[in-house]
Amino acid sequence: MVDAAEAVLREAGGPLKVSEIWEKIKARGYRTSGLTPPMSLSAILQRASSNITKISQRSKTSRFVKVGSGTFDLIGRTKATAVMPSALARTHRNAEADVTEEYFVRLCWNSARWAHPTGEAAKLENGTFANKSGFGFEEWLFDFSRSIEGYQYGFLQPIASSFPRVSGSVLSAELYTISPDHQRLSVGKIRRLEVLSRSEAEATKKRFRKNGWLQLMSRQVWVVGGNADDLDGKPGEEMFNIRFKTEDAQIKNRLEPFPDRHPICSLRRYRLYSKRQFSQGEAGEPGVTRTKSRQGTWRLKSTNSWLTQPSPGKEIDPFHNRMQNELFQLLTKRFGEQSVVMEENFVDIKVTRPDRTILLEIKTDPTPRNAIRQALGQLMDYALFDREQLPSKLELVIVAPNKIKREEELYLQRLMKNFNIPISYRNFEPGEKTFDLPA
Repeated sequence: MVDAAEAVLREAGGPLKVSEIWEKIKARGYRTSGLTPPMSLSAILQRASSNITKISQRSKTSRFVKVGSGTFDLIGRTKATAVMPSALARTHRNAEADVTEEYFVRLCWNSARWAHPTGEAAKLENGTFANKSGFGFEEWLFDFSRSIEGYQYGFLQPIASSFPRVSGSVLSAELYTISPDHQRLSVGKIRRLEVLSRSEAEATKKRFRKNGWLQLMSRQVWVVGGNADDLDGKPGEEMFNIRFKTEDAQIKNRLEPFPDRHPICSLRRYRLYSKRQFSQGEAGEPGVTRTKSRQGTWRLKSTNSWLTQPSPGKEIDPFHNRMQNELFQLLTKRFGEQSVVMEENFVDIKVTRPDRTILLEIKTDPTPRNAIRQALGQLMDYALFDREQLPSKLELVIVAPNKIKREEELYLQRLMKNFNIPISYRNFEPGEKTFDLPA
């Protein structure tokens, strides 16, 4: 197709739009089995072109040059022009700005390497945007045919969840995805990831609309059976929230599974997970959470009073409430309204059975060990403090999003054996239809 495009442009004697090049190629009898030949041609021309203004810096293998929105010419015949819209050019941040944080970032599953939607995530997830709409905006993350002046503009769902907090910052992202067989697979890394502001996101959307790329995105969504009816009506930050230099993207040729004990194996939600909350394992084992130690001291602590700075407001995560509401509804449906209650004496959920009382404490921490640590004291307080008479049989249940590992399971067994604490752990996430609680 590259040779055919070169012949068409040479015959035309000047620049042509991709659609015009494709029509002339097709008129020559060229056939393809692709669903969207103009988009494929655009990607091919982009890879074989140079948009560098100085001819001396162009690649020797470049045949074409992009001279405008979706418009190409033969290199050496037309001066390359910058294609960055002024609205975006004015928002360039200092390229040397420090990376403020490193995060684990989840992508929805995509067997096309995030070049276009596949419709797979809609069938693999529950309650997410991809599940409801039939596609995710991150599915275009590595469609490099639409780069603007060396920058790739895209969307990451975990960024959207924390957009007010991280907007305008520069991050580093280790990307992973969850395969249909539930493996955590390493996608690669973006060393420098700039989070857009709302104005930058809107400017990006306008540029995509002007280039006709929004229309192409709608067609791609339609091909996989998704719903793109209101694509152009969405706010910019719901479609574009990041950008990065193409050379900063280190994408693996083959997706690699993480070791079983890597912290990513316990993550499921579309959130930003700071790498700082996970430590390097003993003996060089990657990603094993290690017990933190602190050297002892014989110095007495200060007993003088001091003033602290007022703490800033924080973003409240509604995930706990979603877990609590959905779990309450599941248990009520199973055991009846008279047997299940929320927030009685501050207990997240209490289930009363004829032979026992069950107290459930919900934690949203992605690491089961942290969830156990946070919940244990509360459950003991709820169960034992200010009680004249205990129920004949009491069960304490910690509920958190991710599955428990062998180490945490052994820890709970020791608590039961050594201290006779009737405690267990269950994992649950919003959208799940069952909950493992014995009748």
